[in-house]
Amino acid sequence: MDKLTFDLDIDFPLLRIDAQYSISGKLLMMPIKGEGPVQSNVTDCKSKSFLQGELYEKDGETYMKFTNMTLKVNVGNGVVKIQNLFNGDKILNDVVNDAINKNLGLFTQEMMPYVENALSGAILDIANKIVGSFTFKQLFPH
Repeated sequence: MDKLTFDLDIDFPLLRIDAQYSISGKLLMMPIKGEGPVQSNVTDCKSKSFLQGELYEKDGETYMKFTNMTLKVNVGNGVVKIQNLFNGDKILNDVVNDAINKNLGLFTQEMMPYVENALSGAILDIANKIVGSFTFKQLFPH
């Protein structure tokens, strides 16, 4: 408490991810290009989180706000669907989606830093809305 640091374990039974992608490169020597929506439902996600807080004064009272959050998420299972790869070629698009879903761990390893960053921001905002309504003494009475 002296350093206002908090370690949390947060479980997310289901995360739905809706995003936009843009890719241009090669996959197994085949040019791959596209942009469009990507959706994913991932389940059984476990996370380790670290929150850093600081105190501030308002109206003669001491309050706490969280200034930083780091979050590391491990995904259990899931499904990913990327649309519009290979300029909309359905067969190639389906093959790539199938390969991604059969190797979900590799895909999530690449994607999770972006998801973790978005989740950290959202959770930090929610946490600050909760603690911002109470003085530090109300939150942590002696």
